[in-house]
Formats: sequence, C-alpha cells, structure tokens
Amino acid sequence: MRWLCALLLCSLSACMIRYDDPNDVRLVGLNVGGGLYKEFEDPRRSELMDVELTTGFDYSALTKNRHITARFHFCDQMDTDVEGLGGLPLFVHNKDWVEIVDNQLGNPMVEGRYLYHAIMSSFSHEKSPSDYGDDSAILDYDLREKPRDICFYIDASALGIPGSIRSNVVRIPKETLTRFFAEHPRRTPSLK
Repeated sequence: MRWLCALLLCSLSACMIRYDDPNDVRLVGLNVGGGLYKEFEDPRRSELMDVELTTGFDYSALTKNRHITARFHFCDQMDTDVEGLGGLPLFVHNKDWVEIVDNQLGNPMVEGRYLYHAIMSSFSHEKSPSDYGDDSAILDYDLREKPRDICFYIDASALGIPGSIRSNVVRIPKETLTRFFAEHPRRTPSLK
C-alpha cells in the first residue's frame, strides 16, 4: 500500500510541474501594419499596428500543447476585454511572416533574445461583441482620438488542461501612442 501511495504522490507532483512564467517580455517598438497584417485588416473597421516585442523565452517550443496569444487591455481595466484590440497569435518575421502556431523553427535569436510580433488595433466601433467576445467587452474606442495606456502580456493557454503560462505585463504609455500616431497619420480606407 505504501508503494501505491508513493507512486500516486509522485505522479500527482509531476502534474504540478510547470514552466516558470516568463517575466522579461519587453516592447521593442510599434510599426504600421502592412504585409501580413493586410490579411486581418478591414480599414473601415480597424487599423492594425505591429507591436514588436522581445523575450528570452522561446514561445515556439510551447506550441504543441498551447494556444499562444498576445492579450491587450486598457491598463486601468485589465479585467475587461476590449473588442478587436488584440488577441491574435504571435508571429515571427524573417523573410516571411510565420505564425508560431505553425510550429516552424527559425526564430532568430538576437543577442540571446527572441523577437516576436503581435497585432493591435487602434480603433473599433462595434455594436455587439464578436462570436468569441464577452458581453461586458468594450466595443467602441479610438486610440487616435482618446489615447489610453495599453497593457499586454503573452498568454500560453494549455489545450485540454487547466492553467496557462503568462508573461509579465508590458505597458505602452498613451504618450508613446500619441507620438506614433503623429508620425503615422490615419490611412484613408479604400472602398475595394
């Protein structure tokens, strides 16, 4: 009976082992959407920005059992979803854009750090939440008109088992957004 209890305790403790949550995610910069982002962008409903970030943690190593996304929120409302602000998978950009859920290798390390790209929208004027949205989500905002501090973290949610790995929270101050928007005027939507 003792060996059965010991075996049970050992197997339970193995289930409790998890990665140390990454705490070194940093913002590298913001860029105008384009290239890959044209696939996701509807200029009449959103204006996408490339949020370039770096970390010493290789998120592509987790893609087999986890769904990895960049989760964006208004910093003063971290518990409230913001429709369309962010939440798509991370990407790597070499010669091509590669979604890390593709589980492809080749994320270049720059000075011992991994470089990723996330997508964030500057505005949304929705009337109701998306199919996956929350009824309490913020639906109508325009960061060009009313800039706000944006906070994001990387979330690696486990598929089929409870728990997730979350990075540290990174702040994009509203002053950074104001400068970025001043340098990159709003693009006029094409009516194609």
